[in-house]
Amino acid sequence: LLPTTSPYYPAAFIASVGGDPTKPVEFLWRMKEFGPRTSEADNDAYRAVGGLQGTIFKNWDYAVAFNWTENEQSESNPSGYFRESALFPLIATGVVNPFGDNTEAVRNQVLATQVSGDIRKSTATNYGFDGKVSTELFKLPAGSVAMALGGDWHKEELDIINTELYQSGDIIGGSGAIPSLEGANRDVWAIY
Repeated sequence: LLPTTSPYYPAAFIASVGGDPTKPVEFLWRMKEFGPRTSEADNDAYRAVGGLQGTIFKNWDYAVAFNWTENEQSESNPSGYFRESALFPLIATGVVNPFGDNTEAVRNQVLATQVSGDIRKSTATNYGFDGKVSTELFKLPAGSVAMALGGDWHKEELDIINTELYQSGDIIGGSGAIPSLEGANRDVWAIY
């Protein structure tokens, strides 16, 4: 809200459109003079797979494998994001001109409410084993009859660590209060 005491309060305009120029005005402001919003994400992915296959007991084919995958991500907001709890009180003082350029002193005050740096670190891990055996049981005129047995197990783990600021929801234009998620995991099994 822009207070009526601000030298930038558009009283004449508000009156011309039927508004009450004695009340604060709510406005939306794209802070163009403070630069663009920038976000950065750095991702690292790792994967390892190993396995064996062959024949056992003369006519049983087998295949076993282990796989491990991990993704690490860090996210940051280098510029263009502001702390609501600091910027809104500054606007309420009336020194900020949301309708035009500001003085260098005011720009510095606004920039002091900017937040930058890391906001989140995430790690997702997936690892497990799978294996199968198969053999031909007998032949029919139309072809062979075979049997296969197999199984799969893998574990999925997820950690999302948000900074206190990101958890608080105090970033204007952010996604609200986003809690961390630590130690989430599940086991997945399949057999056939």
